Amino acid sequence: MSSFNSTSDPLSLFRIAIAQEPSGLPTLSYSPSLKDKCDDVGNANFIIFVPPSSDSSAQPKPFPLNTPTRFISQDPSTKGPVDLRTVYHAWVNKDLTIAQYQASARALGEGKVKNLIFLERVDLFSWLEGQESPFVKPSASDAGTGASMPSGPTAGSGAVVDRTVGSTGRDIVIEPRLLEIYAQERPIGNRNTILRGEKPTDFAFVRSYAQQFISGRAKLPNQAAPSPAMPLVSPRKNRNREGIILLSPSASSLLQMANIKEFLENGVFKPVEAAGVSAPSMLKISRQLPNLSQTSPYRFNIVDSTTNFKPEYWQRVVAVFTTGQQWQFKSYMWSAPTELFRHVKGFYVGWEGEKIPETVKNWGAGVTTLTLERQRRSRDKEVAEILWMDLERWMGERGWSRD
Repeated sequence: MSSFNSTSDPLSLFRIAIAQEPSGLPTLSYSPSLKDKCDDVGNANFIIFVPPSSDSSAQPKPFPLNTPTRFISQDPSTKGPVDLRTVYHAWVNKDLTIAQYQASARALGEGKVKNLIFLERVDLFSWLEGQESPFVKPSASDAGTGASMPSGPTAGSGAVVDRTVGSTGRDIVIEPRLLEIYAQERPIGNRNTILRGEKPTDFAFVRSYAQQFISGRAKLPNQAAPSPAMPLVSPRKNRNREGIILLSPSASSLLQMANIKEFLENGVFKPVEAAGVSAPSMLKISRQLPNLSQTSPYRFNIVDSTTNFKPEYWQRVVAVFTTGQQWQFKSYMWSAPTELFRHVKGFYVGWEGEKIPETVKNWGAGVTTLTLERQRRSRDKEVAEILWMDLERWMGERGWSRD
């Protein structure tokens, strides 16, 4: 009688299956039948051990995946018999790093499999490949093989756990302290291992989509060439013009028509509700920009609406204040933020310590982020000066210099 027929122990059958060729693995299934095969250990319900091809009289042996085995975990978090699902998952992932193995266990769902510590995994693999392990409880069929596990103290009781290996006569001794150390293991990763995903992503669909898109474009009738985008601001035409600053009309904006003049001219921030002035439809301010002109100051018009804008006004817009809400740009000549901030300088002003909106981050270097302190007003002047320096540099690059 073959060893397959002589045992009904699932762990021993697993060991036999690994030694078989060509598959080396038992079959997962939704039911005890081989007709309902399953490739996912997380969704399968049964594991079926198929007899060797040389034994035509033997029948497949199915076991529920939650069947406990003779492999006994000593780790406090997983202590007790390890089920077949955990054994199967550990074996098929034996080549993974500690971090990858732990991630694959979590991916199956909470409590689906036990997360074996490194020492126990190594011993499990050794036993399945034909060696011995102190974590495997002997079965009734082991009585005549010379392998035995004496009863006595277990790991964690303060004494050593030992087992005599009959084939070699040597003792395997495991110190309880060693088990405690391995129980505290934590995965260590570098920048590359952390950023690398656990599941490979197939981007073949992108190539297929691109081919469909290109072939579809080729079939379209000839179209007139699109008109070129409006060029960047013409340098000479803006030297003597008044610049325009656009504010966000959002009620959540820190800088509005009621308090922007005091902030830009004097470097003093007052909350809108404390400004104590009505909000005009337009403001005029002037500012000496020494790097652009040593003689006369620059004049700016400040508005928060483009309702009365003429097309030529957009050539004079130098700055747009935003809260990160894209609806603000719907009426603009350049409604796409990435295009808008190629033509004008963007500013986002928020509270220090608050999270900057992802939209603002995605708009890139065209938008300068500034923060104000909630309680201390001593930094307002500094923030205002940084804003003007940034705007002056941007205007110089766009040809607003008079010298």
